[in-house]
Amino acid sequence: MIKYCVTNLLFFWFFVLKGDENMIKISVVGAGNGGQALAGYLAMKGFDVSLFNRSRRRIYPIIQTRSIKIEGSVVEGEYKISFATTKIDEAIKGRKLILIVVPAFAHKELAEKMVPFLEDGQIIVLNPGRTGGALEFYNVLKSKGLKKDVIIAEAQTFIFASRMSNPGVTRIFRIKKMPCQFLPYQHLEILNWRKYCYRSCPNLILLKVSYILVLII
Repeated sequence: MIKYCVTNLLFFWFFVLKGDENMIKISVVGAGNGGQALAGYLAMKGFDVSLFNRSRRRIYPIIQTRSIKIEGSVVEGEYKISFATTKIDEAIKGRKLILIVVPAFAHKELAEKMVPFLEDGQIIVLNPGRTGGALEFYNVLKSKGLKKDVIIAEAQTFIFASRMSNPGVTRIFRIKKMPCQFLPYQHLEILNWRKYCYRSCPNLILLKVSYILVLII
């Protein structure tokens, strides 16, 4: 059964700021400005992190050194991830949390590639979903006949303001505070997310309309 929920990346403050005694394994899919910052930040917090990118050029230095350097006032240092790869099956195998950090136009193709390799209990989060991206992801997995028990979520926007200067070198300028929403509501207890969000959004429509209004203004 594929479950769908809409949330905000602040759900995982529980892990990245408070820590988790089980230290779940995480895969970051996409090694652009956001993906490298996120992978490095999670590695800094002690998580087992894999990093995927479809082109080898962008992650070649990380494949060689398994390290990401973060600059800026928020975080500064060089941190080791578990590995970087151009093979999606390797990247997501045995990973409880899969954080998708790619442009919205790539969601469909990525969902199609992931279908054969998804496992029961995995949680997929689009960062961001770009106004309903999780619905598209869900429909692709469903159309491909996925029978695994996975959860799909999306963030309203990306948690960091960040920029990659070179492969393996990134700067985090700030961490954002954003509203969150879950659908269906009964899945809030999955990772004890809700109490670690800054503020909740009363409904899904308001969450999405608020994002659209920002684009219009």
